[in-house]
Amino acid sequence: MRDGRLAARASRWGVALAAACLAGCALDWSFQVPGKGGGDGGGSSSGASSSGSTGTSDGSTPADAGPTCGANADCPLGTVCHFSDHLCGRGQPGHCRVPRTPCSSAPSVCACDGIVDADECAANGRGQDTSSDATCTPPGFRYRCGPIFCITGTPFSEFCVRHTGTGEQAYACQNAFDFSCSEVSCAPTAKCDPHGCACNPIAGGARLDCP
Repeated sequence: MRDGRLAARASRWGVALAAACLAGCALDWSFQVPGKGGGDGGGSSSGASSSGSTGTSDGSTPADAGPTCGANADCPLGTVCHFSDHLCGRGQPGHCRVPRTPCSSAPSVCACDGIVDADECAANGRGQDTSSDATCTPPGFRYRCGPIFCITGTPFSEFCVRHTGTGEQAYACQNAFDFSCSEVSCAPTAKCDPHGCACNPIAGGARLDCP
């Protein structure tokens, strides 16, 4: 009889402890703007995203930046000239840096010479930086998002997200569901809550300009 009472009491304590853990260990699914997340310069969201941010965006010089440059020829051997505005020397001066590894999760990038590379590492390995305005043909089922490409034309289509800070232009691809949207569109039918981001239609999809 005593053993039965002890077992019942242990069972009640177990239920109470489980309830407390569930209340205190709830997962945080809150959206974070790309570029304002953890130490990798990227953000997080409530769902999976196929592409990460392309760089810092807080106005500071990247920690791995070297001497200023206008082209790769200005940089020491083994480094590339990286441009924070992704304009390949047609805008702000660049900084020499060792190619970053590992790369972000962006599946493909547009390089300064107009070639689509698998990622930023592949472009840097050819001595090229990534470009927002070079003429690149988007891979299948993708549209241009600055120097990267976001998914379009599938049930998992993504918004192009640009962080509008004063530093490096940071681009990422975010699934529409991350913004409570029913589709990648700026139209009212998208039923979208863009978390304070301005929506702009662009070729192939839509871009959210986030603060």
